[in-house]
Amino acid sequence: MIERKVAIITDAGADLPASKELQTKFGIDPIIQVPLSINFGNDSYQTGTDLNNQKFKELIQQTGLIPKTSAFGEDYFCDIYKKHISQGLDIISIHIGENMSSTIISAKKAANNFDSHRITVWDSGTISMAQGFQAIMAQKAATAGETQETILKTLDSLKERTTLRAVVSNIPYLRSSGRVSHLQAIFGTILNIVPILQIDHNKIITADKVRTSRKTIDWMVDYINEGKEPQHIAIVDFDASNIADELKNRLISDASIPTEKIYRGDLGPVTGSHGGPGAWAMITVREK
Repeated sequence: MIERKVAIITDAGADLPASKELQTKFGIDPIIQVPLSINFGNDSYQTGTDLNNQKFKELIQQTGLIPKTSAFGEDYFCDIYKKHISQGLDIISIHIGENMSSTIISAKKAANNFDSHRITVWDSGTISMAQGFQAIMAQKAATAGETQETILKTLDSLKERTTLRAVVSNIPYLRSSGRVSHLQAIFGTILNIVPILQIDHNKIITADKVRTSRKTIDWMVDYINEGKEPQHIAIVDFDASNIADELKNRLISDASIPTEKIYRGDLGPVTGSHGGPGAWAMITVREK
């Protein structure tokens, strides 16, 4: 059997760094990202085309609306898959967890139009840089000439070792996302409880609750210290740079994490639409 090279595709929910930083920080070329639509009322924008992080923030301030996300359809994925298969490539298409977005459903429908051995649609089970790390590691393996089968084994291992812990204190966005119950949202408002969400393996649950936003940093540092040595950490935020930067400094000083292991980035329009201003997250990939 002829072993073909593999193209890695993901979507805008991965919150990947810009192309230049992918090269300098992770040593890989740009990864193809399928856009998503971000809707403010009747106005729709496309990530990577007419909507970047800055524009997204401006629209939230100007409109006062909570944005909604929507996935591109089967035809869009078909066009991307056809292009790469015609170039003799196999494809691994890594997407937001199925319980969080319909993106992967469109990808699977499109894949059914091609030879089943040529395309694997991979459910990351998560979002943001937890998904992003999967795409990055897959791209590294593909660039090194590894086969589709070998890369999928790498992704299996990575999924088990990757966790996402998020702090979303913007109650209207929590309610709008439908990811946390109305009762929990009110509970957080009345008692000043800040929920720490666990978002992985296609589950969104409350990992813990703390009394103040400041204590979430202590919780994250303890979480890092209690587990296996981190291989990679990402700290991402949407208008919460002060607390995210403080967490990075605390991980370096109190958990002895080398600076080069920490990626500091943004929650993009897709994740920002669900978390809202003030949201931030820590993604951890543990060593094997």
